[in-house]
Amino acid sequence: MKLLPFAIPVLYATIILVSLYVPEAVGVANNGDFIRVLQPNRITFTESGLQIKKSYEAVYKMILSDGSYVQKIANFLQSDYSRYDYLTSQSIPIKISKILNLIFDVLTGAPHDVYNMFWLFFIYDITYAYSFYLILSYIYKRFGACWFIYASITGLIVFCDQGYTLYFNSLYGEALQLVSTFLCIGLFLRLTERMNNRSLMLYYAAVAVMATSKTANIPVGLLFSVLPLSLLYEKKRAFRVYILACSTSTALLLLFFFYFLTPDWIERDNNFDAVFDGVLVSSKSPGQDLKELGLDPSYAVLAGLNAYSPETPINIKTAAFKAGFYGNIGKAKIVIFYLEHPGRFLLAMEYSAGYADYIRAPYLTNMQNSQVPAEQSYRFSIWEYVRVRSGVNNLCVTAILLAAAFSVSIRAIFKSLKKGGLLSGIELPFLIIVIIASAATDFIIPYIGNGICDIGKHMFGFIHFYDIIIFFLIGMLFSLSKRNGRV
Repeated sequence: MKLLPFAIPVLYATIILVSLYVPEAVGVANNGDFIRVLQPNRITFTESGLQIKKSYEAVYKMILSDGSYVQKIANFLQSDYSRYDYLTSQSIPIKISKILNLIFDVLTGAPHDVYNMFWLFFIYDITYAYSFYLILSYIYKRFGACWFIYASITGLIVFCDQGYTLYFNSLYGEALQLVSTFLCIGLFLRLTERMNNRSLMLYYAAVAVMATSKTANIPVGLLFSVLPLSLLYEKKRAFRVYILACSTSTALLLLFFFYFLTPDWIERDNNFDAVFDGVLVSSKSPGQDLKELGLDPSYAVLAGLNAYSPETPINIKTAAFKAGFYGNIGKAKIVIFYLEHPGRFLLAMEYSAGYADYIRAPYLTNMQNSQVPAEQSYRFSIWEYVRVRSGVNNLCVTAILLAAAFSVSIRAIFKSLKKGGLLSGIELPFLIIVIIASAATDFIIPYIGNGICDIGKHMFGFIHFYDIIIFFLIGMLFSLSKRNGRV
């Protein structure tokens, strides 16, 4: 039984491998975003990989430098931000996968510039399995066999679902977002057992990777940066000081990253989408809405378009439009607009909830050489099949489940405080509260920050937090009924 916390994650990794590679590799097709991580990491498309959204591409080409062998090696991991100044922690696993690809190419005699997505998948798969090893080990030691079995089955059926793992075979930030989130949870649980500086540093390193996997993930990273504050009851004064120092410095680092290292083009495109493909989507008077946002009402002809629309009624690349629109809009104005129009905010959230059914983005094919647009593989998608038909993508249901989980967590904290007024034991309900807050944040940000453009993919962050909450509540109901003698 003691080997199970190790064996179960190995099983997960194997099932994920089989579901994505047998009989042929499947992943997620490029919607146009791949170039922003390919170019900085000196990787490019093959001739067959240029058709965006048409098929999943498994093989790319690494750009190797000219010159001596030493120069080639020296430049191999060099970044190139000449075209896309897109900083992301995605570059870490990508650069490691480049090394693995080069080693494999040399050993097999293949051309040295071949980049196979398998090695990036391999990094994600192993890290994901290790995260579950940390989580399941903690659950087994802390809560015993019943909770361990329940958590293991949940991990297998829910979080090994192909809807989640398809992103491992892609260059989207969602893969690292998912893997690093579970790594943060696992490292935090280990930290509660091993309260030392090394464990704390590992945790905050994972938080930094998770938060910078996508710019939209930084608010969640800020929430996770305060999570170790629940351990301030530790008697060692030096460790408490270390927690405060790490929490503060990580939060400041993430804020610096958000305000100073987010590329201007991302901010511009997101604001365009948030207004014309967001605020104006459900508008009965788009000109008036633009006035309230401090914008020219004549821009109303752009309603329903996004920043990547091939044709627009007016030229959005002129200096006049850039000054008139981008110079007069920001996230604060958009948020204030929704605060002043709560009915519109509610409509936006109902729209977002409607896209929280599929885990995957169903409009992007995951097949190579797909025969029809958005062709899908469903080799291991039991949970996605159930959740699409379960009604969880309903705003009222979502609000009730988040509120219920919050209530359970607050009750657990008060119960802990009643036991002699000690704070010891609040770290787990505190973790659930952070997960709830992260779910709420990732529920609101996609529509408000980027409109409906690609919202099926942007809801991914909310979905994995939401699924954790759903199965936490199911587990608590089972535990309660067992204590009451009904099971």
